[in-house]
Amino acid sequence: MDDQLTLDFTARVLRDAGIKLAADHAERESPGWGELALGYVKEYACYHTEFTGEDCRMYAESRGFEAPPHKRAWGSVLLSAARRRIIKKIGTRQVQNPRAHMAIATLWKGL
Repeated sequence: MDDQLTLDFTARVLRDAGIKLAADHAERESPGWGELALGYVKEYACYHTEFTGEDCRMYAESRGFEAPPHKRAWGSVLLSAARRRIIKKIGTRQVQNPRAHMAIATLWKGL
């Protein structure tokens, strides 16, 4: 395996582990949080042609939805929505949060 493939694989494993830890923590603090969050993703995807996870999170929180202990828990919800064919990845875009230092996020589309 070449060095880039090894780095990509390691990065993916670490990303997925971090997402799982955050999602598990959210579920311990608020059982059923993930399924409720998924409902907000479904709702948001019906009315927006393209969006980021940050957009969904802000939408849910603006409606009084409980924020998870760590925002990374939303990654699990979005990946679940993609696996369930509720949304699909269409590209990337910079996030709006200045504290994220112009990070790049997945751009999603509802199906």
